[in-house]
Amino acid sequence: MSNNPESQICKLCGSKDTKLSTQSRIFEIPFGKNLEISNKVIECSNCGDSYSVSPEVEIAKNPAYQKEVVASINNMLSYILGLGFQMAYIERTLGLPPRTLIRWKNEGCSASGLALLRLMRACPWLLKIADEKYRSLETDKEVIFQSSLAINKYREIDASRSRYILNGTVMDIPSKVEKKDPIIIGEYIGVGNRINFAWGGAHEAN
Repeated sequence: MSNNPESQICKLCGSKDTKLSTQSRIFEIPFGKNLEISNKVIECSNCGDSYSVSPEVEIAKNPAYQKEVVASINNMLSYILGLGFQMAYIERTLGLPPRTLIRWKNEGCSASGLALLRLMRACPWLLKIADEKYRSLETDKEVIFQSSLAINKYREIDASRSRYILNGTVMDIPSKVEKKDPIIIGEYIGVGNRINFAWGGAHEAN
C-alpha cells in the first residue's frame, strides 16, 4: 500500500492504494480548436477507478485554454458579423453596454458572455427574436421558419429522410413552402433519431 497523502485516497472505495499520473486530455472548445492539456489523474489499484485531480475550473485557468477561448470568440464574432449584423445592433438588441463586443473580442469574456456568444453563433436568428422583444407570436414565426429551413436542408442532403409522421402516417415533405400552406406538426425523421418540428405557413383568422 502506498504512502500517499490523504488527498489521494480513492473517492470511490476509500483505499490509499492509489497512484498519481499525468495524462493528456483533449478539451473541445465550441467554435474553436480542440486543445490537448496535461491533466493529473489519480488511479486506484484497489477498485480500478480513476478521476481527475484538476477540476474544470482549474483547466479553464490554463493559459493555453484561455488563448484558444479568445480565438473562438473572434471566430464566432467574425461569423455573426459576416451575416450582416452590426456590433451596435447586437449590443442594443441584447441590452449590452456599448463596445462590449470589442472588449470581448480583445480581452475575452465571462462564462455567461461566452455562453451568449455560443448561442448567437449556433442560432444567429435568436437576435431577430430579441429584436422583436421576445413577443410570443414573432418568436413562433421565426422558429417555424427556421425549422422549415433545417428540414429542407436535410432534404437536400438525402431525399429519403424528408418525411414526417402525421397522425401515425408517414408523409412526404413538399419541396416548396407557400405562405398559404397550413402548419404541419409532427415528428421529422432525422439522422438516427426523431425531432419534433413545426413546418409551413400560418393560418389567417377568419
